[in-house]
Formats: sequence, structure tokens, C-alpha cells
Amino acid sequence: MSFQISKTKQQEQFSIAYIRAIVSAAGYALEEITVDEDSIDCSVTQRGNGNTYPEIESLRVQLKCTFAHKPHAGYLNYPLSIKNYNDLRRKCMNPRILVVLHVPKDCDDWIQHNENSITLNHLSYWVSIKGMPETYNEKNVSIKIPTAQQFTIETLKNLMNKLANGEDI
Repeated sequence: MSFQISKTKQQEQFSIAYIRAIVSAAGYALEEITVDEDSIDCSVTQRGNGNTYPEIESLRVQLKCTFAHKPHAGYLNYPLSIKNYNDLRRKCMNPRILVVLHVPKDCDDWIQHNENSITLNHLSYWVSIKGMPETYNEKNVSIKIPTAQQFTIETLKNLMNKLANGEDI
């Protein structure tokens, strides 16, 4: 009899692998946060290279993975915990975004491979909720993420360029 980790842990590990693939293909570094006190799972970093801010720039990321919440009518509605909501909506020195990966329900369908390729199935979407209003909800807040905001290599490059030029995300 083999032991497998819980579905939640599988989702957590897959979302890290997914973002690591995107970050490395885009040419940046990914630092995993081992203690998630501030609703940050990882940080994407780049060196300044003569941009507005010549130091290392960093984009903080809260990762979520779901099969239960499916994109519908141009949005992915995701129930974010109040703690995560409050942590991600406050103003910070380094921008914070929420990245939600939508996967098939069956873990066997998360990856497909053959002799020529490996495919990570389904997509991730991102949103910044900085400056969102306070809520009186007690458990979670439904975050409406436009499905047009896919978290891709190109999207990440655009976000990091904005960050390097001192623009808001």
C-alpha cells in the first residue's frame, strides 16, 4: 500500500511547480517563502539592470489552486479567506498579487506527456487586490478574477517591467 499526500497538498505542490515553470521560462528567479505569515507563498525577483529602481525588484505572490471553482462568463470567482484578503489588499513596498490555478478535478489529468512534450493542464489567473475596501465578511471574500488576466510568461514579463519602471501593478 502506498501513501499519497492529501489533494490539498497535491494542489499546493502543483501550483508551486506551475509558477516555477513560468518564472524560469521568463528568466526570473523564484524564492519560496517557507513561513507564510503574510499570505505570501513566493517571490519573483529580477535584477535592476539600469531601470528606474536599480536594486533587486520583487513581486510577492499568494498561490491558490482549485478544481471546484471554474471560470464562467469571463471570470473566475474564488473565495479568498479574510486573512489573505486583508494581507493582499494593504499597501506594501513590494507589490502583491493573487495567482489562482484552475486544474482538472482528477489529478491524473493535471499533466499530459508524450515523447515530445509535457503539458501542464489548465490555466492560472492573476489579480491585484491592493486598495480593495474593508469587508465585514467573517470567513471569505469572493474575488472576481477576469479570465483575460492569465498568468503567462508574457504577463509576468509585463508585470516585472512595470515593477522595474516604478509603475503600479
